[in-house]
Amino acid sequence: MKAAGLAALLLVFATASGAKVGYTTPLPGGTSAPLVIVTGAPDKEYAGPAMAVVPNSSFIIMQTKGGSIFLGPLLGAANVEAKSRDLAKKSAGGYMGVDLQGIASLSLALIGAGTEPNANAFSVKPYGYVQQCGDDEMYRVSIAYDVKGPGGKNAWHGRYIAHLAHPIPYANFLKPTDEQVAAFQADLTAAADAATRLLQRDMQGELPEMGREVKFGSLNFIGNKLGGMGIYTPANEMYFSNAQLIEEKDDRVVVRMKAHPSTFIFGMHTMARSQVHKLEENGKKK
Repeated sequence: MKAAGLAALLLVFATASGAKVGYTTPLPGGTSAPLVIVTGAPDKEYAGPAMAVVPNSSFIIMQTKGGSIFLGPLLGAANVEAKSRDLAKKSAGGYMGVDLQGIASLSLALIGAGTEPNANAFSVKPYGYVQQCGDDEMYRVSIAYDVKGPGGKNAWHGRYIAHLAHPIPYANFLKPTDEQVAAFQADLTAAADAATRLLQRDMQGELPEMGREVKFGSLNFIGNKLGGMGIYTPANEMYFSNAQLIEEKDDRVVVRMKAHPSTFIFGMHTMARSQVHKLEENGKKK
């Protein structure tokens, strides 16, 4: 099995919290469901193992350095998380200083999302995931809308994620130029609009709950080799075996991913077809 080694590691710790592993199902109520935008720092419950929130930002950053079979799973995970927190502190400002929630709020307003509190509304919290991808020394960014329905802890919960078109080279990440930040902001704005369209289409019933089960691999999901003792599987050979392919076009795909909500895999994702290195069904490559 070359599927989801990183996600499997995260799930070992995440499932201890008791939340369910599953897919994002269509939003109940459809187009009649009111939406309210919620701002603020990303919830820590969705910054799981290997992740840390960048100070004064809407971004969660993740990296996998620091783990070791000699440390064991608990100490190894703690060391990885400590390194993620250190990277998060160093990342403040620059790319991470872009107003993600402001950009997302403007986009969501176009489909009727408001800002006034409403106990009967579905809350939409925008934030970003940033993955340090060691295999090609890039940072890959996505924007997520975490959506919760009314009804307390048993309420419906889903997530809609759009992946930015352009990765950020290691060399530029901590000290970007003004021009690079401006380009990132434009990329983030386009991704926010893609996430808004994804949410809107799901509310309108355009996207089925289940699609074709496929093997699905992308460096946007796993960007680091996995293994130990000199035996590694590169990221571009890894994939998830239980993705639901909802839509496939020449330039984009939409998938529902089965995962724990504390992982960045959970939710319905849209990304460029060129960002996918594995899309295979019943032994036939697609």
